[in-house]
Amino acid sequence: MKDGLKPYNGGEISLYFHWAYCTKKCPYCDFNSYVSKSIDYQAWLNGYLQSLKNQAKFFANKKITSIFFGGGTPSLMSPEMVFQLIDYCNQHNKSNGFNEVIEITLESNPSTFEIAKFKDFKQAGVNRLSTGIQSFLSESLKFLGRNHNVKEAILALEESNKIFDRVSFDLIIGLPNQTLSMWQKELNFALNFFKEHISIYQLTIEEGTPFFRQGIAEAKEEIGEELFLYTLETLQSKSIWQYEISNFAKKGAESIHNLNYWRGGEYLGIGANAHGRIFFNNNWYATKEYKNPKIWLEKSQITESSNNPIFEEFIEISNEDRFEEIVLTSLRTNEVLNPQIVNLLSQDKIQNLIENGLLEYKNSSIKTTNKGRLCLNYVINYLLT
Repeated sequence: MKDGLKPYNGGEISLYFHWAYCTKKCPYCDFNSYVSKSIDYQAWLNGYLQSLKNQAKFFANKKITSIFFGGGTPSLMSPEMVFQLIDYCNQHNKSNGFNEVIEITLESNPSTFEIAKFKDFKQAGVNRLSTGIQSFLSESLKFLGRNHNVKEAILALEESNKIFDRVSFDLIIGLPNQTLSMWQKELNFALNFFKEHISIYQLTIEEGTPFFRQGIAEAKEEIGEELFLYTLETLQSKSIWQYEISNFAKKGAESIHNLNYWRGGEYLGIGANAHGRIFFNNNWYATKEYKNPKIWLEKSQITESSNNPIFEEFIEISNEDRFEEIVLTSLRTNEVLNPQIVNLLSQDKIQNLIENGLLEYKNSSIKTTNKGRLCLNYVINYLLT
């Protein structure tokens, strides 16, 4: 039905490296992360490099535009590991006549911050740092099980802003008993450390987490909406623009890597449980690598690449399914949809959503309104059913 659905930026791809280890597991976290007393860093570097070689056919002749080190806590990696992986990608680009990778992001935790080490990360090639602050309130950090205090959070941001040109940090809203006045004070304090980008996530209680087992309740919908609208208005008044539901930036400072996900580009995930979407031999494939770090490490040493030994799942995706994925992610953003996608949607349904103030015309295409992003699930379900 949706024939010829190709990446919007054909010939470009992003790479995601998953570091599966943390110093402590947070009670709200459902990411694939583990606490380990001993980590063989050289084995992990070898595993990443071998996985890149085994999967090179998926990005052959393509420009790697962004790299993202996520986790887990990637700031636990050694700068030398990070350098080796970045260098591999830059050499790939150079050998294909492209410039070096444009954006290289590393996620960090304030409890792992060391000035000398983070200077080494920059020297290794990292040009964008994303720090998981989550809160500037001691009681909230304790509730969230974070391994740092407010003083450490402030130090990490102040020093990161000196070291890196591009810096982002995360906050979580919708905590139990959080009021609008509490959030107003916290957000305005946080803006003292804002440089170009901030991510603000609503606390969600995921099944399988300690919070879920403890019966922690999510914030009531009306409270979440109140906090969200205040956030939107406050940041916009300071020329910090929402470009995706949870992400805000100065104009031109948006995350290239994340925008590629949301726009429907190609990305290859490397590491335990890392996911990808690749366009290979004119077909889309969903990839997922082995979740258990020990199994992943064993599989990563296999040099025969013909059977993709690192993949727990390697599934062809129909154009119809990939189309629905792109609609879902694209509507999360505050930018116009790819015309290729718009032309495949029901024009009657689009018009109905426009008349109800949930979509709007812009630059000969459509985008979600603030109202539409507040009820995004409805908008998506309506368009796709």
